[in-house]
Amino acid sequence: MNEMTTSTKNLRLLLVEDEPELLDLFARRLARAGYSVTPAPDAEEAIDKLNSHSFDAVISDIQLPGKSGFDVFDFSRTLPKAVRFFFVTGHGEGTPEMNRALGLGVDGVFSKPFFMKELLEKLSALVVTPGC
Repeated sequence: MNEMTTSTKNLRLLLVEDEPELLDLFARRLARAGYSVTPAPDAEEAIDKLNSHSFDAVISDIQLPGKSGFDVFDFSRTLPKAVRFFFVTGHGEGTPEMNRALGLGVDGVFSKPFFMKELLEKLSALVVTPGC
């Protein structure tokens, strides 16, 4: 984001999760909190959406069918507009996936299960924080 955002309604989120129930649950909770949510069930679709739409933040599972959440992250860094990035993962602390995610300098890494409140707090900080 280039300017300070004043409302969650201004934040466009790309949500990448391959488990349909979780994708639906996360999307509904984020929409209820006032965010504009675009779901993607895999990395390929997420990359296509990043290529054709503008998002303020991406929330991606790491382990996805085909390409991974790391591939989505790498692609997001090639975009002309900076995109905030969060990982959600079933891998716990100390695992290679979690260590890699933490080492990338993303805005947050959440280990499943997690409290949605934690994610919403991180996202709400974007509302008052100038963009990248």
